[in-house]
Amino acid sequence: MEYTEEEIMFAVRLLNERETLDDKEVEEWIKSPVHRRLMNEMEGVRQQWERETGTGEQEQATQAEEERRSRRMTLRWVIVLVIVMVALLVASRATRG
Repeated sequence: MEYTEEEIMFAVRLLNERETLDDKEVEEWIKSPVHRRLMNEMEGVRQQWERETGTGEQEQATQAEEERRSRRMTLRWVIVLVIVMVALLVASRATRG
């Protein structure tokens, strides 16, 4: 089945930039069986491409690594803050005594 360029472009935006689209516009557009079929075809092509290229797995691995780095950085800052607080507490007590 052939789709118009506008239908294809809207479907691409729906798959990749959903948050930029108006909810009512999406609801109306997706009511059409032709548009639902287009979305299913495009999603199938995307999944096949990800399987063939391993892109989906790679993105997940990259995201997981970024999350680990972020947690490590947060832990480092917490440790630095604790050390500074302890040092200030010790210095404060030393000046009193």
